[in-house]
Amino acid sequence: MAGVVAMAASIAHVTGSTLAVESAPPAGTFLNAAGINLLSWPLLLGGAWVALRGRPAGLLAVCAGAALTAVFVLPDVTSFHRAVLPFAGPPVLERVLVVLALGLGAGVAVAGASVLRTLAQRAAVAEEGV
Repeated sequence: MAGVVAMAASIAHVTGSTLAVESAPPAGTFLNAAGINLLSWPLLLGGAWVALRGRPAGLLAVCAGAALTAVFVLPDVTSFHRAVLPFAGPPVLERVLVVLALGLGAGVAVAGASVLRTLAQRAAVAEEGV
């Protein structure tokens, strides 16, 4: 769930940045602003779907997508000390979206990695017992 919230925050952040640009076509601007998120969003959404079905591969996809989301939004922490932001909306919304995407993205990646490690250990123990 937190990974999907990070994805939604990232999408809203990219959309707000796209709407702030008036001198270029919106579709191209959105694709340029999205960058690596074009990979992370499907990983998060598809991974969440697969994880809900009980498959460890889904958790791996969510971890990867969350990590990519956090890494991609990291340069935008500069929004906390700039007076003028390239965002079509209130500055506080831009900052909240950055915090959500970065915090939840990093948190899901770290927590998910721990869960994956535990699952791998359980699988190794089960394999030894066979």
